Amino acid sequence: MAFFPARYFGGQAAVVYSLVALGLCLVPTALTLFWARQSQAPPPQHQMLLIFGGTGLRMAFVLGGGLTLGAFVPVFREAAFWLWILVFYLFTLTLEVLLLRGRRPA
Repeated sequence: MAFFPARYFGGQAAVVYSLVALGLCLVPTALTLFWARQSQAPPPQHQMLLIFGGTGLRMAFVLGGGLTLGAFVPVFREAAFWLWILVFYLFTLTLEVLLLRGRRPA
């Protein structure tokens, strides 16, 4: 998805940043969607819990993972890494909210 633009504009480091950021953002999204799938026809209150709980899970996982990588792996201390995290964070958040609300992304 973002491999070719990352490679073209940022080189090898941008490819690594984008893949790691994608992995950090996809794990909590997949967990939230799995959690939502376990409950059949949730009431509206439960649906809001899924959305806010998924957002909290994503925030904790992505920020914790990004900060951990930045603390222990010097290559992830660059601002470009955080830009890739921001891009994938917003993309997966939008995708998750649309899927949890029952709409299909355009």
